[in-house]
Amino acid sequence: MRSLSGRLAVTYFLVVFLALAALNLLVLGSLESFALNQRTVAAFTSTNIAVNLVEPFYRDGHPTPAHEGHLPDTVRGYAVQSGARVLALDLSGRVVADSYWSESYVGRVLTHPEVAQALAGRSASGRRWLEGSGWVLYTVAPVLQSKQPVGAVFLSSSINDVYEGLAGVARTMLIMSGVALVVATLAGTAVARTITGPVTRLTRAVERMGRGDLGQRVATRGRDEVATLSRAFNEMAARLQEEDERRREFLADVAHELQTPVSAIRAMSEPLAAGREEGGRDYDVETYRDLAREMESEAERLGRLVGDLLDLARLESPAVSLRLEEVDLAGLIEGVVHGLTPQARAAGVILETGSLARVSLLADGLRLEQVFVNLITNGVKYGGAGCRVRVDLERPGDTAVAMVSDTGPGIPAEHLDHIFDRFYRVDRSRSRQGGGTGLGLAIVKRIVELHGGTVTARSRPREGTVFEVSLPAHPGGGAG
Repeated sequence: MRSLSGRLAVTYFLVVFLALAALNLLVLGSLESFALNQRTVAAFTSTNIAVNLVEPFYRDGHPTPAHEGHLPDTVRGYAVQSGARVLALDLSGRVVADSYWSESYVGRVLTHPEVAQALAGRSASGRRWLEGSGWVLYTVAPVLQSKQPVGAVFLSSSINDVYEGLAGVARTMLIMSGVALVVATLAGTAVARTITGPVTRLTRAVERMGRGDLGQRVATRGRDEVATLSRAFNEMAARLQEEDERRREFLADVAHELQTPVSAIRAMSEPLAAGREEGGRDYDVETYRDLAREMESEAERLGRLVGDLLDLARLESPAVSLRLEEVDLAGLIEGVVHGLTPQARAAGVILETGSLARVSLLADGLRLEQVFVNLITNGVKYGGAGCRVRVDLERPGDTAVAMVSDTGPGIPAEHLDHIFDRFYRVDRSRSRQGGGTGLGLAIVKRIVELHGGTVTARSRPREGTVFEVSLPAHPGGGAG
């Protein structure tokens, strides 16, 4: 049986069946034990009465000769009264009187273990199945004189009525159990379908998703495990769909970004290959140089774009690893600022450091250097001549907070939520002219996240922009 609902229904059926079988056996066993105990107590009572009746006929282990003829009459009389077969035994276990006229045991020695116990002074009982008679209960009690056994009374009574009553009870319980089992099976099947219905729908949704339909969702009801699984599936499907859309957008952006420099190189290479202008005049050497320089610029931009794409792909790979070491963040920032100062001076930008707290943290030094190079370069590039770019470092508690601020034109509010997206540019034409790839801030965000930190931006038009990088500080690291 392949379906989960079928297996659950069968399992439920077997569990209920075994539980009912165990319950029936327990109840029948208890009833049998109770009925037999009651019958045994009654039989012992009858046996003890018989002992009192025959005891006057015993002397030294044998019936008194003068009264010997009266013992059989006494035994038969009590047998009629008790409804059982009564045998009187001497000390050797020989039957001296039997209430049955036919098939009399008189003269036979009984070797039952119950007889041996009674002749040893202890009452005993037992059950036997006899062909033609059915179930028989034996009770044997000693005949005592001066506290010594001189014989025994053996009482045999049918207990077929007990087992017939138990058989009737068993039939009734069997019918009731059968009905209960049918009802339980139907209920179990309904419950199984209720449980497996959402699982089946979830399975179908997963199969359709595997075929590429990422818009699949399943209905969720309740708060049980299946509902939790369904909600988790919906969340996963939403994330996959979002990631797929981002992937498609990314591929489209990559194609567009690659197309721009490739088209520019092609547009410049075609006339170079022809060697003439449209009017038929040959190109002079200076024109060749200008076209070559423009082609070189586009090629460099294409190389930077491919390099940033590869770098971002490595950073977003699940197998990415950081070379962690103890890093003096203030010293790292000072080194980056020192290295970029000539570039800033050439652009007419003032690059400086403010208050730098002494902070040590466990990090990949080269990657953090990449973060601050990108942020400072952005400030220098887009701030413009006369702008001031400043880097500060604070340590509030166990967090290192670095701030890269500039006094440039700022970023409009509608763009702030998107500046860390791949290929997003506030001013596309200006970004391309400056050689930007649109991936720098996306790389910054990914590196910071890999270090367990966050990066945010706040800005006001014509007042400048502040990028804030928060990183977990190394325990025991210094603070200025």
